Amino acid sequence: MACLRWKTGWLVMLFLVVASGCKPASGNEPVVQDAELTAVFESALLTATYGVAVDGQSATEMPAGSLTELQVLPTEEMTASPLSPTPEGTPLPLPVYESNKLLAGVTTQTYLADKCTYLQYRWDPLGSQPGTVVVPVMYHSIMGEGKEITDNMQVSEEEHHIFLNTAKAYDFEAITMAQFSSFMYENGKIPPRSMLLIVDDRHKDAYFRLFFRPYYDTFGWPVINGWISTPLSDEDLWSQQVGLSNEGWVDYQAHGVDHSIPLYDYKSGDLISSKVYGTVPAEEFIYREISDPINIYQERFGKRPVALIWPMGYFGIQAVEIARAVDYELGFTVYERGPIMFDWVPLGPEERAVNDPLMVLPRYWSFAVAYRLEEVIQTSDEARAFAEQNRQQELDWYRIYCPGYPTLPEN
Repeated sequence: MACLRWKTGWLVMLFLVVASGCKPASGNEPVVQDAELTAVFESALLTATYGVAVDGQSATEMPAGSLTELQVLPTEEMTASPLSPTPEGTPLPLPVYESNKLLAGVTTQTYLADKCTYLQYRWDPLGSQPGTVVVPVMYHSIMGEGKEITDNMQVSEEEHHIFLNTAKAYDFEAITMAQFSSFMYENGKIPPRSMLLIVDDRHKDAYFRLFFRPYYDTFGWPVINGWISTPLSDEDLWSQQVGLSNEGWVDYQAHGVDHSIPLYDYKSGDLISSKVYGTVPAEEFIYREISDPINIYQERFGKRPVALIWPMGYFGIQAVEIARAVDYELGFTVYERGPIMFDWVPLGPEERAVNDPLMVLPRYWSFAVAYRLEEVIQTSDEARAFAEQNRQQELDWYRIYCPGYPTLPEN
């Protein structure tokens, strides 16, 4: 493949010539930006790749099925795509939507390492459309009429109803945790504007029927309960939860057992004393706090939880690793970072440190979420427009670099 090595070197020389020709001759001439240089290089690289001979044959003369033929675009397609396939090159990075509406210190992270799989799901006509957004909402206490609000973990009954009716007016729909998991892992079909209504801690049957049942009856909206699996709950309270679960509109997910001690990264040899487990090594406490709800849920509800609502909202690297080891699919914090999209999660520095976005997902606080919905919609609209703008480039990338994956429709 001596000719191929010569071709590669020639292309590098071509790039250097083109790039040097783009530099200003004096300080008065316009400066060419990196993006422009990249475009010039890619165009030159495509033209050169198409015209250079390999081992005595031109690219158009290579036998059918050869590597070179698969990686060379027809002439009419070269101007339509800025991508530049090369026999030994690294795929160009895919464009990623970035929002300017996130708080300082918050950045978005992707989580699918295989970008061929990502594009397969992203453009599957049976999946969710690009720009589909999810708003997870965290409820602790809804204060009925006449009750005083004393902290940010509480929301008035009036504000609760304002939020849900505003959400409906903006075409949001509530979904279950199983639907959300399918969306996050495979871009499963959900409403373009979706919500997770997550109620933390232990509440009686009447609480759900008063504040959430009307929305299930009217709109078909399920509610999720991050239930604390403590043995301190009496059988009457357990019976109420089982009844709600059996009715199918309250979706129970894990929220620890003791729930009174955060699952930080403790030092080796540290001991933790709790009401439920007594005094045990920190690693054992963390493991049991995460894994015990699985068996309890299977016994009480006849199912295992999909998600872990972090007890007290906090976590550590070890806790995330244990949650993955016992097969939780998702985890939720108490941090409000922004809306969630497929392969797109806004995270703060605490969450980024664990390097597993799906286990440290953000939630909006119930007392303020109604005022954030317009911002969420703008983010969704921008992400959808960004996807359409880059659609052809992404489809070209998929066709070039993802042989063996399902064919995607061009239109």
